Amino acid sequence: MNDAAEWIALCYSVPASPSKARVFVWRRLRALGAVTLRPGLAALPNTPRGVREFTSLAGRITELGGESLLLTMDLVDAGEGERLRERFAAEDRRAWQKALDQAAPLLEALRTAPPAERAQLERDLGRRLGRLRGENPLLGQLGELEQTAGSLFEVLRSLPGEFSAMLRGTEPTGRQGEPKDHHDNNSGGHR
Repeated sequence: MNDAAEWIALCYSVPASPSKARVFVWRRLRALGAVTLRPGLAALPNTPRGVREFTSLAGRITELGGESLLLTMDLVDAGEGERLRERFAAEDRRAWQKALDQAAPLLEALRTAPPAERAQLERDLGRRLGRLRGENPLLGQLGELEQTAGSLFEVLRSLPGEFSAMLRGTEPTGRQGEPKDHHDNNSGGHR
């Protein structure tokens, strides 16, 4: 394959019957975030992962009784190239929005849940993120979302102690049960 080409294209045809083969291909292309250029022609950025995903899908199309051809391509017209990049970015935004929409209720439940229920909600959120990654392998940025969620879990875990200390009018405690250090580095005194 031409590694210098900007896009990898999958040209395919799937038998009209049974319709489940066409539906499978359509769903898989959608999950990959591929841009449909014409019926039977879809494109992804030419990355190792895009090549791997399209190669796998091409094999599955053949198993389903269809035909496929993988191509690398660049667009001659710079304007067309820009429009294709924008269409791909729109697909990426759609996938991100889906991920956020599915994670939002769990994050909200996590925010308001009693401490005893948080561990289960964290596991549920982890499973949800794993399913989203399985549905859309090109959502590599989900790792960043998971890291953000992990940071959020840490903040949420500390909130009950901080809030409780505020209500009692006492110093919040650190991780080892020690009062948090509130020294001003410039003056060496307490705030």
